[in-house]
Amino acid sequence: MRRHGDGEPPIASDGSKGMELAALMAVDAGELSTLSFAEAATNHRMEMQPWVRFADSFLPCPPWQVLYALERSLLAAADARLIVGRKEKVDKGELFERAAQACIVDAIGHGCRKITRGYGIKIDGTRDPGDVDVALVGDRVQILGEVKAMEVPDPRSAAASTFEKQVGEVYGQLHLRLCTLDSGIPLIDADGVQHYGADAIGLGVVLHPYSSSLGDPRMLTYVTGAADTTRIAVADLQSWVLLLHGLNGIEDLRRYLRFRDDMRRIEALSIEECDMALAYFSPFRDRELARLQEWYARHDPSLTVFAPMQAWVVDTEKALETKPPKAPRDWRRKFFRDCYPRQWV
Repeated sequence: MRRHGDGEPPIASDGSKGMELAALMAVDAGELSTLSFAEAATNHRMEMQPWVRFADSFLPCPPWQVLYALERSLLAAADARLIVGRKEKVDKGELFERAAQACIVDAIGHGCRKITRGYGIKIDGTRDPGDVDVALVGDRVQILGEVKAMEVPDPRSAAASTFEKQVGEVYGQLHLRLCTLDSGIPLIDADGVQHYGADAIGLGVVLHPYSSSLGDPRMLTYVTGAADTTRIAVADLQSWVLLLHGLNGIEDLRRYLRFRDDMRRIEALSIEECDMALAYFSPFRDRELARLQEWYARHDPSLTVFAPMQAWVVDTEKALETKPPKAPRDWRRKFFRDCYPRQWV
């Protein structure tokens, strides 16, 4: 995979599997020409269909925001095929759940047992079916995951309410399932095997970061509810993959979530989850956290605090050439070697 340079000609269709996939993720040339500027600026079609189809060729959309979120267009393309094929019991949500399970297990599931998908927890006194999208089980239940493959329907008028509804639902469902597990009710897999374990971690996996709202403490106050944010966190799948590969197992994930919660309590705002991860990976994290906590304790509580964290970026070409990580230590070192501070103009 590479970035298509500005000014380069369209790529001729050669009948390959890659071009078949491009065709599924393409919009016809001129199809969006009737949109107003405001509609075009807020439209999600670029993320959902990042190729433009000409008569016998295709042109990819080059912005880095699209290249870094190709799971959205892949999922949309798969969903379109599933609708046509009428696959029973398989939809966009199911595909995203399977992908999330595979990615999380690959990143941090070392030593966990393989259990049959189709897990659930019986939640008495509610109408909640108790289904669980992701589960990692070792000697006990370690992680429960809630996966949502939802887009924002109308970013101009419904972004805030959609964020509150969709992300609030993730926090609420994880909180309910973890509390039920803590009370001694088991997780039951598709084979009927029961798995117990109090103090599990809850990971929410969503399709996109809701314009950085997932890293804004002010926005999170509307969605976390009664959830224990030292045990529950929500991020997009791309961020979880990058972050989890840098951690030394599930206990390190617990430490990360506590660090993350400490930072949120002093109003630290991160543009991306990986900005928080870089702060955690730093050998100076404890010292910096203590300094920031001391600063926060001295601030005037009548004043609004806005504490943006350092934002980090990596060159698009370097990101596209990066091979899958093999060891957490090497992956953390690569973070610091390839990322550089983003300069705001």
